[in-house]
Amino acid sequence: MTKKVIWKSASGQTIESLSLTEHPDHILIESIIIGVEEDKPLYIHYQIHLNKDWQVLECKVRSEQETLFHLQSNGNGSWTDGHGQPLPHLSECIDIDLSCTPFTNTLPIRRLNLYPHQSADIQVVYIDVISGQIVPAKQQYHHLGAQNCPITYAYLSYTSGFSSEIIVDQSGLVVDYPQLYIRLY
Repeated sequence: MTKKVIWKSASGQTIESLSLTEHPDHILIESIIIGVEEDKPLYIHYQIHLNKDWQVLECKVRSEQETLFHLQSNGNGSWTDGHGQPLPHLSECIDIDLSCTPFTNTLPIRRLNLYPHQSADIQVVYIDVISGQIVPAKQQYHHLGAQNCPITYAYLSYTSGFSSEIIVDQSGLVVDYPQLYIRLY
């Protein structure tokens, strides 16, 4: 099963086209983001490979000219770079959070499968695509209510102090991320 989604940034300066394909034993995400970020042209192509339980196994992020990031995981918090070198500072991080997309919020939402009014604190690999920084970050997701669509989660980054309410569809894909992204399709 393949699902296609298109998001626009709230500034209207970037657009993302994402394809999510669920296979019986794994999930593949392919996405392209184009636009302007910090007054510079932006072209990002990323691939994320997940196991059937929505745990990240691999993430590749490319610009037009080069691979920017290549991370691999065992799905349980052990990370290596694209050359197999261990990244112990990322241990215990299960999910990733790419700075340039609302999609990576779907990863913990689907993996955690929280019930209404349930919350979870998690460690993620935060990847700032513009600065090149890769760091662990503590976040919280709190399911705010009903199981019906749309579903709202309160999101908090303990690391940056940023918080927002994220509205998702029944598949956990962002419909509205106030002041950041809106889904067009």
